[in-house]
Amino acid sequence: GSIAADPGCIAGRSVTLQWQPAGSSAFSDVATGTTAADGSFTFVQTQPHTGRYGATILADASCLASTTNQALVTVRAMVDAALVAGSNEAGSCVEVSTSVLPERPGQIVELQRRTRQGWRLIEPLTLDSASQALASPCFASDDVGVVRLRVRWVAQDALNATGTSPVLAFEVSKAPWMLAIDNAIGTRRVSVA
Repeated sequence: GSIAADPGCIAGRSVTLQWQPAGSSAFSDVATGTTAADGSFTFVQTQPHTGRYGATILADASCLASTTNQALVTVRAMVDAALVAGSNEAGSCVEVSTSVLPERPGQIVELQRRTRQGWRLIEPLTLDSASQALASPCFASDDVGVVRLRVRWVAQDALNATGTSPVLAFEVSKAPWMLAIDNAIGTRRVSVA
């Protein structure tokens, strides 16, 4: 931020950064600093929830106090996911583990798969007491090719905005029996009744 005032009331002013978490009516002091020669000030802050920042510049012997406007900061939940695959052949299953921060035990996350029509829900998962969940989706012969999964926590309170994990991509390959049939058929047209 910065202060605009008489030239003698810009540099070296004491600034207090204040924070108001979502759902609270009170601000609390979270950092202090001093204005630079041009009246600017900078703070580096991390908050786990959505809320508002404001700054107060204190009065001194010859300069008036000043308060900044409030700045809304929306904080997304951090969703992490990992995939472990014992085999990538059609008919196999993988393990997808996920966690959400700040912790949200008992809340729901969605395991989703990318399709031509967009992201589709595969399975809703309930976060355990450590804010973690595990899923074991399986993939059939129709799924041969690149599969993209993600986990999404849709905001269930005002504290954090919706968060989504990075995309987990892997390739489902044909099973040995599928390859054997492909080799036997070759380029011939075959139908089965």
